[in-house]
Amino acid sequence: MSTTVQRTLPHNRQASILVCVLACMVVAMALVVSTTRSALRARREVRTQHQLRQVEFVLEAGIQRAARQLSNHAEYRGETWNLSPTATAGLDSVQVEIEVSSIDGARPRQVKVVARLPAKSPALIQRSYTFPINRVISPNKE
Repeated sequence: MSTTVQRTLPHNRQASILVCVLACMVVAMALVVSTTRSALRARREVRTQHQLRQVEFVLEAGIQRAARQLSNHAEYRGETWNLSPTATAGLDSVQVEIEVSSIDGARPRQVKVVARLPAKSPALIQRSYTFPINRVISPNKE
């Protein structure tokens, strides 16, 4: 009888060691998966923040363009810019819409600038800025 117990004892130890090793592997894999997900989430967040900052820069450029166009051309009513990835240093395509509206049709009263990145995507980052024009902007004549 004692020989039967001795023969099964090494098998029981091997089985328990195998279970411990498998449990450690499961814990290690869970840590790896968790770390990978966290890194991917952080990468997406950094990319989104970068794109948001780029949209803000493009919006500022659109505001400056609208002001310049209004100062040079009284009949300016807006435009749509479609910037390609080569023009925006590797970003996706960017779209900037400038709209000049008037209350009574006599002169421009409000300018709305909208910047979108990427231009046509479900994951759109968009910023807009609207500002009033209280006086007629005259071109710089020097």
